[in-house]
Amino acid sequence: MSTPEAPARGPCSQWIDAADVAAVCQAIAGSDTSVYDLYAQTASDVLFELSGRQFPGVCERTVRPCECRDCPPDGCCGCCHLSKIKLAGFPVRAVSEVKIDGDVIPAEQYRVDGYKWLVYLADENGRRQTWPGCQRLDLDDTEADTFSVTYTYGADPPEAGLLAAAELACQLATAATGGECALPPGTTRVTRQGITVDLEKAQAALMSLPLVSLFLATYNPNGLRRRSSVWSPDLAGFAQQVGP
Repeated sequence: MSTPEAPARGPCSQWIDAADVAAVCQAIAGSDTSVYDLYAQTASDVLFELSGRQFPGVCERTVRPCECRDCPPDGCCGCCHLSKIKLAGFPVRAVSEVKIDGDVIPAEQYRVDGYKWLVYLADENGRRQTWPGCQRLDLDDTEADTFSVTYTYGADPPEAGLLAAAELACQLATAATGGECALPPGTTRVTRQGITVDLEKAQAALMSLPLVSLFLATYNPNGLRRRSSVWSPDLAGFAQQVGP
């Protein structure tokens, strides 16, 4: 069994910081650049969404695999044992910890294939080792009869995305301070919490910014809102995420 991946609420790691924005806005050396923090975050969020959520940066997740596959022909699955587990989030960057029955499995006993499959390697005697196919999800992963995997995943934005985010953030900062902004009227609005970007208007309006236009035209020319995906009852499910 598996649960669907929760909708993203923004990149896991911010694309740019205040110093990147200050460099584009040509802030005076030694001045307080923290005023650009909000605009760096806003630009990162906006371009993450408009690029189809392809580049979340480094995300961390703990999952509790619980599924039954490779079952015997009689259909009596019980608790099957699996040679590999499918991890949600692409690409998987690194597995930081695997626990079975509360015990940490040494990293040399497993590997990641295809940036998504956690494979259990043979033991020192060449015997096959398998992951548990079911567990007690009502117990903490420090207890017996449990299985958990903690790992990082996600693609970093390309250099074109970083340059585009800095360009956009500088324009947002200019708009918020009453300066002459290159964005068309109505794209942004200032609130007491900071600045808001209307994504419906932004898709076309941001094309007036050269670096933003180049980035979006290159990495999301069809304006997709998220990665395309395929679902089939015959495909292996993802490991179940812990918590909401």
